[in-house]
Amino acid sequence: MGTVQRFEDFFKKSSVFIRRNLVLVGERKNIERKKELWKGIELTEIQEKQIQDFYIENYGKKIQTKWHRLYQSYMGVFHYDYFPEYLFSSQLEPLTNPYREAELLEDKNLLPVFFGRLGGGKYPAYLSVLYKRCFS
Repeated sequence: MGTVQRFEDFFKKSSVFIRRNLVLVGERKNIERKKELWKGIELTEIQEKQIQDFYIENYGKKIQTKWHRLYQSYMGVFHYDYFPEYLFSSQLEPLTNPYREAELLEDKNLLPVFFGRLGGGKYPAYLSVLYKRCFS
């Protein structure tokens, strides 16, 4: 692996790390803003154990239960397997929707390039003309 590749890998990993941690900080602030909703919800020891056992088995570590309390305040029902927002947005979403690829695909001008040959798609006229000029 060359020096340039090592630098690119370092900066990409640093970017992912920083983005995840900024999202995590935002989610911590988000749950605190909603404290009025979840502060009155108390989990029993059994419920707390169900949550922690489930996450230790499936995630490998214990988690905060504030999100479970918030979801219970919305739904009125306890579930040990609620998926906390902070895990979704800082862990799962970056894996299933990598930022760099998502940023590329959000450009609607590329729709005809990616999907133009499927047929039946309707695009603004300028995109059709652009696609025909570039790729026909």
